[in-house]
Amino acid sequence: MRKKGLWLLALIFSGLTQAGTMGSIEAGWRNVITASGGPVWADKGQFQSIYFSPELSRTYTLKNSGSLLGEGELFAGRQRFLNKVYAAQLGVAFAGLSKRHRSGAVWDFDDPRFDNYRYSYDARHYRGVVRGKLLRNFSFTLFKPWISASLGFSHNKSTNYREWPVICEAESLPTTLFRKREHTAFTWSLGAGIQRVLIPHLHVGLGYEFVDWGQNALKGAAAQPAGAKGLSQNHVYTNGLIFNLTWLS
Repeated sequence: MRKKGLWLLALIFSGLTQAGTMGSIEAGWRNVITASGGPVWADKGQFQSIYFSPELSRTYTLKNSGSLLGEGELFAGRQRFLNKVYAAQLGVAFAGLSKRHRSGAVWDFDDPRFDNYRYSYDARHYRGVVRGKLLRNFSFTLFKPWISASLGFSHNKSTNYREWPVICEAESLPTTLFRKREHTAFTWSLGAGIQRVLIPHLHVGLGYEFVDWGQNALKGAAAQPAGAKGLSQNHVYTNGLIFNLTWLS
């Protein structure tokens, strides 16, 4: 999915660099507000082995990683023409993902023969960024291809860790339960797409966006060494099909 997205970025960028002109330019800055959203697909992640003590380490598998999610974003900024061909937007955006439910099996001693427990927890991701967008204008069509990039910070929450035995002989230990965690991480994105002018002040569009939401992690359990992390994913990557509605004033 990521490779297909990078091909799309290259295709749109190629279109942006082809020849074309506009008949007129609107001087000065204009206010712009864009509401966007759509389905996104998150990286699944990997098995994790976590050390508790010399007598116990455990492997956590992934059965349900919550890979299909929904994303929504609101952008507010300013737009102006750079020349007869290109227009640029710059502003701030705030976005969030739908709740991601992750679950799987727990193997005591890192051995699949001791598949004694199941676990689950929830992850939420929000971000605030500075976003820039470059649009290509053509005199012969109402369609405008674009590319975009953003940098900022995400606020990621991991909560509601649960664990339960699947055999009668097993008993869930409170000291192995991970605790909730909220933290801030660096986030960035790249996107490309196309939009169409409905009326001079209203545009609709469709695009692709690749986003790094940063790390999500649970706090360590009481049985772990001091300062150890619980279940984690260093980078939560998403590939999204994004629909947008833009108002220019």
